[in-house]
Amino acid sequence: MALLPYSLILLLLSIPLPSALAAGLGTVPVNGTCNLANNGLDPDTRRFVTDCDATGYCSSQGVCEPKGCRKDQYAFGYGSNPQPPLCPSGTFCPDEENICLPLIDVGSPCQLNRDDECAPPPNSDDLSSSMNSNGSVCLSFTCQWQNATIGSPCIVENVAYTGYGSHGSVFIQVVSRDNCKTPESYCDGSQRVCMRVKAVGDSCGGDKECGSYNCHNGACGQSPGAPRQLKTWEYVITGVGIVLLMVGIFVVLFVVHRRQRDSRRAEIAAYWQEQTSYRRSLFAMQSAYPSLSRPGSGTMYALAPSSPSMTTFAESDTMRGREGWTMHTEDSRTELVGGSSSSLDAGGGPEPSARDSGTEKKRTGPL
Repeated sequence: MALLPYSLILLLLSIPLPSALAAGLGTVPVNGTCNLANNGLDPDTRRFVTDCDATGYCSSQGVCEPKGCRKDQYAFGYGSNPQPPLCPSGTFCPDEENICLPLIDVGSPCQLNRDDECAPPPNSDDLSSSMNSNGSVCLSFTCQWQNATIGSPCIVENVAYTGYGSHGSVFIQVVSRDNCKTPESYCDGSQRVCMRVKAVGDSCGGDKECGSYNCHNGACGQSPGAPRQLKTWEYVITGVGIVLLMVGIFVVLFVVHRRQRDSRRAEIAAYWQEQTSYRRSLFAMQSAYPSLSRPGSGTMYALAPSSPSMTTFAESDTMRGREGWTMHTEDSRTELVGGSSSSLDAGGGPEPSARDSGTEKKRTGPL
């Protein structure tokens, strides 16, 4: 593109478009018809808009052509399709993104906020900062070097941007830029003279007046990216809090474990008390019947069948052997009425012996 048409485009960019017109731009596909007069800046966002969509630009013939370069690392609207190339060093891609152009000398027209379009000064290493591009800035659509020192006249550019809150509220944000050497100075808006930036805590009217570039509630605050410096008493309180927390955890665990041990100890004590009470009841039962010895293997027991209490004890005792108490030997027999003898088993009934059976047979004879 020739220099004269390019200057005309830059002049058109300085004229904000109406909101209704800007809202209808950017819909014409590549090879579609466009109007070069609609190229301009959105009045709210100051973004460059055109009739063509994100992949094309409006040429001087009124046709949307594919973009020949890109100014962003990741271009919008391409998806997986191939993107146009980035411009090499010493050149730049304008807002139209049609072709790479050489850098602009100081005093020449440039596009809004496109510091990268301006050629760097000879001492770019000394003037370069985060507030410019290699020591150059684009102020009022003109390339300038940001080299004005403290006390010297300066140039100010104030650009208003419209923002929208989460609930639809509208607010205006003004961005002020100047050609004073940064970051140690700024251009005073009323005196138009470069002044030294203010320290944290000083009163301010804008971010550029603070060395931290953060003016909050009329006073310079800490830089948003500055690390927080903790005081000694904050470290002490934090350490004491950590120690108290650890001690509290140990105390809680000790109390909980002690209650668990006490509960377990109470269960064991109740168990042994029950066993002791049971054993004492057995001793009391044995004392109630002194004629009854503790059963053992191979021991014979002589029980009188005429004693109901002894028979009842033998039948109901839960401590007898699995096979019960049984009298078998002849020594265990007792004389019954009529000279008969019998033996008692666990069932309790008398069982006649062979001798007794014979005696009964004799008695059954004729008298």
